Amino acid sequence: MEARAAAYIAMFSSIWGASEVVLGSWLKSLAVPFSGEAMTVVAVLVMVVSRRFLDQRGSQATIGFVTGLIKVFGSFGAARIGPFIAIFMEGLLFDTVASLLKKFSLRNMAIAGVMPFTWTFLHPFVVNPLVFGTDILKVYQRILETAAQALGLPTSLGLGLLAAMYLVDFFLGAFSGLVGYRMSSGIGRAVGQ
Repeated sequence: MEARAAAYIAMFSSIWGASEVVLGSWLKSLAVPFSGEAMTVVAVLVMVVSRRFLDQRGSQATIGFVTGLIKVFGSFGAARIGPFIAIFMEGLLFDTVASLLKKFSLRNMAIAGVMPFTWTFLHPFVVNPLVFGTDILKVYQRILETAAQALGLPTSLGLGLLAAMYLVDFFLGAFSGLVGYRMSSGIGRAVGQ
């Protein structure tokens, strides 16, 4: 790896990692709803901007890996594997799609921006059963049924609520990718790239 690429990886990992440790921990300690989505917006913005300056396969996956380590070892309290997996997977999925799409463009960054949000949505259903056992899925089912009842909907619409939640994440991801692309253009002009 060349020195310039390593410097970009260190810089963008530090930005994303600092936001995870400071903002993410603060949001979590205050039990702010949808704090995962808020942190994923930050992640997408960092990854899109980093892609403008470091458009190489594996770069955002590496940034996600390093950021995950920063989160695990920089957060107060016990080191946990869950946040590391989430952050790394966001970087890996973004990097995979951005690499497959090849060209750094507004459309492609909107598409790539959806991928970290897809993982944010899937993470509790994939990782939590591995950590807490499959009974956690029954808890999720009860939550969906309770939410449907609270909204005056038949409990059978619980999956519909889940689909609606993913749709919100999908649009947040695309929008974050678009905003990140615009940010990267402004930053690129400011630094002469």
